[in-house]
Amino acid sequence: MIAAVAAKLCARAVAGASSASPEGYRVASSPSPDPADKRRGACPAVGAPMRSGDGLLMRLRLPGGRITAQGFARVARIAARHGNGHVDLTALGNLQIRGVVDGAAASAELVAAGLAVAPAEAESARNIVASAAADVDPCALADSQPLVRELDAALQNAPDLWQLPPKFRFVIDGGGASSVAMQPGDIRADAVPAPDGTPVYRLALAGTAADAEPLGCCAPQQAGAAMLALARAFLSLQAELAQPAARMAEKNGYLEFDAHPLITTP
Repeated sequence: MIAAVAAKLCARAVAGASSASPEGYRVASSPSPDPADKRRGACPAVGAPMRSGDGLLMRLRLPGGRITAQGFARVARIAARHGNGHVDLTALGNLQIRGVVDGAAASAELVAAGLAVAPAEAESARNIVASAAADVDPCALADSQPLVRELDAALQNAPDLWQLPPKFRFVIDGGGASSVAMQPGDIRADAVPAPDGTPVYRLALAGTAADAEPLGCCAPQQAGAAMLALARAFLSLQAELAQPAARMAEKNGYLEFDAHPLITTP
């Protein structure tokens, strides 16, 4: 059961939370993805495009589902210059450029414009799905964007977390019209009201807000640290598996449980 997995992960997160350093975690060193990767299930990113039938395909991460008008115009110009001129919006709120001929040149322009980060492993780790309009939605329970920015900055600057599998996903739901409650995630934080009515984040593993394994709740200012500790715990478990799992759900049935110091009882 995934509850057993959550237990093991939280036990590891407790150990990791006692130090700001990732020391003690075994991180497998792996080469950058093949720039012409055509594997089924591969996750194309800026710096690591995937070959498709009409050329190279690259996906631009938009943590929190946001981009400025100027930024989108820049993406469109890069798509016209290096690809087939089309920019696709993906189901998870990212952008996709197809028919790219020179992946290195397109990636360099996107990074230089501040629309992506380098290296490719850092860009790939920024897989954050969140309520894009929670800060302007009167029906939303919490503004998820501060937590998105905190998590994004941490993922960009933590090389140990660049080893997370390409499809490993963080979900942050503030509720309201742009709720992402039904988007599955590996580690998720869903805004819920505390007994006094103030919003807190309920952390859970492997699923949607309806079926993920709940761990407990924590204050908004502590949610980022807790999510990062759980991600590092996942990587620590990876080192013990003969066949590393690509997603949290693949660890079903793996060991027992302890509480993370930042998480209270659900």
